[in-house]
Amino acid sequence: MNNLARAIKEERWEAAALYLVLGMARAIESLGPETVEAMLDLIEAEEENAGQRGSHRQRRTGRGQRRHG
Repeated sequence: MNNLARAIKEERWEAAALYLVLGMARAIESLGPETVEAMLDLIEAEEENAGQRGSHRQRRTGRGQRRHG
């Protein structure tokens, strides 16, 4: 069993998160600079879209937070 699977099985969530970040860092290292730049552009665009959806939701509900449940 790998470290990530073990951390999840044992519900050690901080360790699991760190293993995920480490895996992402290793994957990103293997990409070319242009690919990383394009990926960051996509993430930024998604964050901007999420912010616009959040602003619409805030106006509709009159609250700054999402409703849960």
